[in-house]
Amino acid sequence: MKTGVIWALLVALIASLVANIYLFNRMNTPVQQRTSAENTVASSTYDEASALDNSNDNAVFEHVSPFNNNGVIGENENDKNNQTNTLLPYDELVTLLDAQEFESLRYQLALQLQTNPLDEQLLLLEAKLIALTKPLHVAIIHYYDMLDLPLSAAAITSIQNSIDARYENAQQQLKKNRQWTLMATLNEPLFQRITNEKRYILNLATAYAHMKNITLMEDTLASLPFEDADAARIRALSLQAANNDDASTDELFDNGIEPLGNNVTRVPLIKQGDQYRVKVRALNQRAEMIVDTGATTTAITTGLFARLSGYRRLVFVGNFNVKTAAGTIEAPMVQIPKFYFAGYEFTNLSALVLPADVLGESDGLLGMNVLREFDFSLRAQEETLLLKHKMPAAD
Repeated sequence: MKTGVIWALLVALIASLVANIYLFNRMNTPVQQRTSAENTVASSTYDEASALDNSNDNAVFEHVSPFNNNGVIGENENDKNNQTNTLLPYDELVTLLDAQEFESLRYQLALQLQTNPLDEQLLLLEAKLIALTKPLHVAIIHYYDMLDLPLSAAAITSIQNSIDARYENAQQQLKKNRQWTLMATLNEPLFQRITNEKRYILNLATAYAHMKNITLMEDTLASLPFEDADAARIRALSLQAANNDDASTDELFDNGIEPLGNNVTRVPLIKQGDQYRVKVRALNQRAEMIVDTGATTTAITTGLFARLSGYRRLVFVGNFNVKTAAGTIEAPMVQIPKFYFAGYEFTNLSALVLPADVLGESDGLLGMNVLREFDFSLRAQEETLLLKHKMPAAD
């Protein structure tokens, strides 16, 4: 009995084992085939998607990365077509400055100074760019900001020389032409930035004295000892200016006109609306300018500036904020080496360069830095300007 049960269990066990092996083989083969088929479908789908998007993917990769497989800049096809991120050598940056391609140079300097913020050549070149494109006081303050950087002794000397040269040149021109408002505009921000620099204190106070703004003059001089000799001289100047207001000189010719030829010149006027123009010559260029006794400085249009070959023949002084009928604008001041009016020659005449739409159809404004050399009378009915050249003051 026991032997029969044992054999029955053994047969059942063998049958179960055979069945399991059979089921394992049946199930294992379809699974492999299904997995392979699914992989084939997935691979096919991926290849189709890649074929559709491959060009876009490559374009994105090339756009965001300027490197080739070897890590070299500018070796792939995209860089050959787009060089905006290419770092130019210093000599080419100087060429951009000389060619007045200021926007390209500004972009290049920003790009290169990100990685080399203390590169002295780049910093000095950037300062020159600012001097050519920004108001003069902004350029000078930028030079002072550079002195706070850890630069070499040679670079510091170069910066200080640039400050002195640009400032003194402009200051002499403004003082020579009695451009007191522009002189104050230049010195005000410099006085605020470098409060202990005596030349800025004195020049700003001098401008205020001529403008008869005694309160601002005294506020400026308050930073100096009251007994300071230079401060005392400026206070005396302010009293003289207050007691000697400039009088109109029209009466000179209305009451007793001198004969023509006795140092008196009659200049024909060209009437245009309510304005009067005169003929002048700047270098070799003939021009017509509006007679403007309210303008302290002569001005030329950008068109005449271009005819005079721009900075190739005119000396750049600096940029200034100038009030016009349309509002305040930034305008460069230049020196015209030779300027001719009424038979007289003016050397290194300073003039602002204004947009043509500010000055209408004229070539510029004839300002008081020319007209003050004469006693003059504008005869509207006769359409003439009578000029009597002032004799130079005795030394």
